[in-house]
Amino acid sequence: KLKTHKMIKFLFLIFAAIAPSWGASVQNCDILVYGGTPAGCAAAFVAAQQENPRAHVCLVESSAFLGGMLTAGGIGLRDTANFSSIFGDPRAFASQWARLNAQHYGAKDYVLQPDVVVGNHSLWALLLSVPNKISIFLEEELQEQAGAVGKEGTRIVNITTTNPSKGSTTTWLASVFIDASYDGDLVMWGNITYTSGRESRAQYSEALAGIQPFNRFQNFLFPLDPLYPNGSVIPYVSAGSLPPVGSADNVNMPYSFRACLTKEKDNQVPFYAPDNYNSEDFLLLQRYLDSFNHSAPEITNIIGVLPYKNYPSSTTHPLKYDLCEGGSGPQGQASPFTSDQPEINNGYVPASRAEKRQIAQRVRYFVQGLMHYLSTDPRVPAHTRASTNTLGYCKDSVPYFGPSAFPPQLYVREGVRIVGDFVATFENVLRGQCHADSIATSSWTIDIHPMRRVAVPASAIGPYSPKLYTAYNEGQVGFQKFNGNGSVWEVRYGVLLPRRADATNLLVPVCASTSHVVYGSLRVEPTFAQLGQASGAAAWLAFRDHVAVHDVNIASLQQLQRAHGVDPHYGNDCP
Repeated sequence: KLKTHKMIKFLFLIFAAIAPSWGASVQNCDILVYGGTPAGCAAAFVAAQQENPRAHVCLVESSAFLGGMLTAGGIGLRDTANFSSIFGDPRAFASQWARLNAQHYGAKDYVLQPDVVVGNHSLWALLLSVPNKISIFLEEELQEQAGAVGKEGTRIVNITTTNPSKGSTTTWLASVFIDASYDGDLVMWGNITYTSGRESRAQYSEALAGIQPFNRFQNFLFPLDPLYPNGSVIPYVSAGSLPPVGSADNVNMPYSFRACLTKEKDNQVPFYAPDNYNSEDFLLLQRYLDSFNHSAPEITNIIGVLPYKNYPSSTTHPLKYDLCEGGSGPQGQASPFTSDQPEINNGYVPASRAEKRQIAQRVRYFVQGLMHYLSTDPRVPAHTRASTNTLGYCKDSVPYFGPSAFPPQLYVREGVRIVGDFVATFENVLRGQCHADSIATSSWTIDIHPMRRVAVPASAIGPYSPKLYTAYNEGQVGFQKFNGNGSVWEVRYGVLLPRRADATNLLVPVCASTSHVVYGSLRVEPTFAQLGQASGAAAWLAFRDHVAVHDVNIASLQQLQRAHGVDPHYGNDCP
């Protein structure tokens, strides 16, 4: 097999010599990281620092932006429930990025959510600081056709991308591959076993799995009419009954755009209308506003307006805000109508790249339309409009985001999840301390956003007539902690690995091998950064020792993680 692999590589080198005549080329790497997410950047950062032997590391990103939600998505590294488990060691990738942000502002404390231009500069500075140069390529989209992920048995030998700006095609050869993309492109086209959506309660014996029973958290607590007079559902509400509680479905958490907001008037871009805007699309929102019984709500009663995490605000840098779900509703509960819209991302996982862009546009329309409606529509209470208009998109993001001042990165909260020989389930998390194969820690509660919004008989939420219908959010799990563990649990190496029968030289730190329930905790960018570091270290060990990624020496991997600031047994006195 090794001789065959060398022969394939030799033939590709011959191809490389003649390819330029038709806009194709070949790139040789030792370790190829596909996806410039925080996981991908951290993987490349760690792999490229190793010596004896040095590996040529290629970081290949499909978009024009590096960093994913870290930069182009605007969220930074804000989502951590235990600061020191992620940022406690200054050698960690996350710590080094946050420290560079702080140095820009002259701040003492780490900045976890900086201005987008600052965060982007810090990321590039960090990656370019590695003496063994990382080769970085943008706008390289994996081809959507058979053979785009070339395999020899269980080994991936090459991938082929197209650069739409250059009109070029590149075939990439490597010994080890890391799929750090949000969409799991190498997984999808490499015939790797994966799943999407929710498992049933029975599959892994998880009480929080599948269709959920009525939950007051982030729900409509009194009937809110979801129908037109003719009985059809209004926009952004689904018809039809819910499947039985505990059953599986193929629905994923809603996607969104985490726009930067500011109260600084001179730095605002007003909440403009999206293309093809129709105010009647937001009829459910208006009915929700009307339910406040004329006590006009603040914008923060409807959507989350989160102060940037550890942002060093001053007269020269006024505080920025992050548009998110989770405002405080009329009875103090999290708002049921937010910047997340369930189910408009349905069909994303199997979609083509063109279809995914259409879905992203639907999500963009909803978020931009929501803010425009709240800030301009005369039916919105004057006080609500006024509180909305204290905010605007951040004009100083235009140099990076473009004239719209709107983030280009869609927030894909979950999608593809590989199904490895090991799958992390809620039982693993409950017993998630002191595993011999732990390689990182997750520091977030189980945080699952509403999965569906349906029209149901009002009797589902209280003592109302079954002839009365209401909008109903289903699927949300609000910040569920773990018995005895709080919000920190050890992540085992197996979550990064496809089935051995599928691929033996591929690591997957984002679309990891977990249940839907566990992914509700794993899915945040600080955890992805730690898993990316582990993937980079494991890839280098597999490259050095000429072994399958499944056969990497765990003790050596844990040693490398500690050397780069990640303690796999954080806070635990493990043997």
